This record gives sequence, C-alpha cells and structure tokens, in this order.
Amino acid sequence: MAEKSIYSVQSVERALNLLETIAGCENGIRIKDLAEKQKLNLSTAHRLVSLLEHRGYVEQEPDSKKYFLGIKVLQLQGYLFKSRRLNEVAAQELKRLVHSLGETTHLAVLSEGEVVYIESLEGVGSVISRAPIGRKVAIYSTALGKALTAWKPHEEVERILLQSEMAARTPNTITNTEAYLQELTKVQLNGYAVDRQEHSMISCCVAAPIRDHRNEVVAAISVSCPAHDFTKENEERIVRELLPAVHNISAKLGNHL
Repeated sequence: MAEKSIYSVQSVERALNLLETIAGCENGIRIKDLAEKQKLNLSTAHRLVSLLEHRGYVEQEPDSKKYFLGIKVLQLQGYLFKSRRLNEVAAQELKRLVHSLGETTHLAVLSEGEVVYIESLEGVGSVISRAPIGRKVAIYSTALGKALTAWKPHEEVERILLQSEMAARTPNTITNTEAYLQELTKVQLNGYAVDRQEHSMISCCVAAPIRDHRNEVVAAISVSCPAHDFTKENEERIVRELLPAVHNISAKLGNHL
C-alpha cells in the first residue's frame, strides 16, 4: 500500500510537471519533446498527457500533433479571478452586515451545481460558526442555493437536482423537485430566499442574489442566525440590511438595473 501511495504521488507530480511544461511552450509541444524535457519514457508521458487531455487540461492540435493548454485551465483561471473580484467588491458590505446585524454572513457562488463558499465572516458573539472557504453544499437545502438558482431556467435547475439525492437533512428539508421549483417562484417574488431550519435545526438563513453587468446572478450573500431568534421581526430586520448590501455590490459589478 505504501509503495502504491508513493507511486500515485509521483504520478501526480509528473502530470503537474508536464502541465507546467506545456504551459511554458507558447507554440505548443509534441509528446516526444515533452517526454525528453521531463526525462520520461514515451509511454509514461503519453499516458499522463492522455489523462490531462481527457480531463480538458490540455488539448492536441490535429495537424501539428502539438499539445497546448486546454479550456479547463481557462475555466479555473476565470473562476479564480471571479472569486477574488467578488471578494474584493463585497468585502465592505459583508463587514457592514456583520457589524450591523451581529450575525454570521456568507458569500457564495454556484459551481458545477453546488453552492461554494468563497467568504464567510463570523458575527461577534454569534453561535453560528463561519463556513470554511471552499466548502460545498447542496442547493436544495440552503437559502444560498435558492438565491443562486431562482432566476435560472427550470430545466437547468432540474438537471442540477437530478445529480443530487435531495436527502432530508432535517424534517423541514425540501426533498422533491416540484416543491423546490415552487419555492424558487416565491424567491423571485420576494427578491430573497429563506432557509427555515432546512439545512440545520440550529439555524435559519436569509440570502439574496448579486448580479453582474448583464443582470445575471453571479453570487449570493446569506445571513445566518440561531433558529430560536428567527422571528418575523428579525427576518424583516435582516432583509432591510441585506437587500441594500447586495444592490450596492451589484452596482459595483456594473449592474444599474
């Protein structure tokens, strides 16, 4: 097992070295030259590059047989830029929300059908912990998920839900597609989403979308508070603070609608 583990790590390292070498060749590189540069036998280099090609990290030009960086690298680069850009633009409003409400606040995006946290600030004295950056959760049990998908075509939302078991996390979790789509209609009407102990019995959340210059939803912010404190008055107080915050962030991203 130890030898297998060492071999696996070595394969990953070799694949990354090959990827970096390809990235450094502006005019592309053939597999033979790539193997020579990395001092690998041709079959090993071909096997590793084939894997990278299958995953979209590199692509081969049919005529020259040279390898170049693939679209997946560009997607990751774009996602990284978007996350950093969103963090920078949203930072002031996130801090303001945490200060004014005293509750834990999250910034998240939708990636490959899941909610991904890209920032999280814990309220002073809040019993709700901040979410680890990069943490992924399902769309159907969270206010963030609802806010991120409410304005998407139903067909796209249904495809996302098909990838999930929609298992009940609490007795309040929405566990079927029709009910979730009906919930999204409410979100569109209200302009914000609510998680009423659907993800966890100890907390409730309110979330609202952030839009870019094309008026597309690119992120969402949620405010979490203890379930026993989530009264109608507290919900309204959160909404009064949250909606101007996402409006201000959207404006900074070029949305003036």
